[in-house]
Amino acid sequence: MGEKKFVLSGGLAFTERWDMKRLRKYAKKGWLLESFSLLVD
Repeated sequence: MGEKKFVLSGGLAFTERWDMKRLRKYAKKGWLLESFSLLVD
């Protein structure tokens, strides 16, 4: 099993362009997005 990393999002409804830019950067480094979830109380 590979190493897992967790990255916080600014909220796609508010910072979509910034989050997508950051995800593209990680993808170029070989990271794979496994899931995207909301942290809701």
